Amino acid sequence: QDEALALRQAGTILPLEVVVERALALYPGATLLEVELEEEDDRLVYEVELLTLDSVVRELELDARDARLYK
Repeated sequence: QDEALALRQAGTILPLEVVVERALALYPGATLLEVELEEEDDRLVYEVELLTLDSVVRELELDARDARLYK
């Protein structure tokens, strides 16, 4: 968490709220289950887990710099 805060304050990654907003926009009405900041292949990625309205768990990977959807 300290590292994520330092990266956020340095402007290296987006605030968590922005990424969550983007993920929820992809699945309107979904419930946020979990968010993790991970480093994968030398890039920072937010892994977002959502429960959709049809009770399906979706795992999304969004770029921590610009919220671009990877998966």
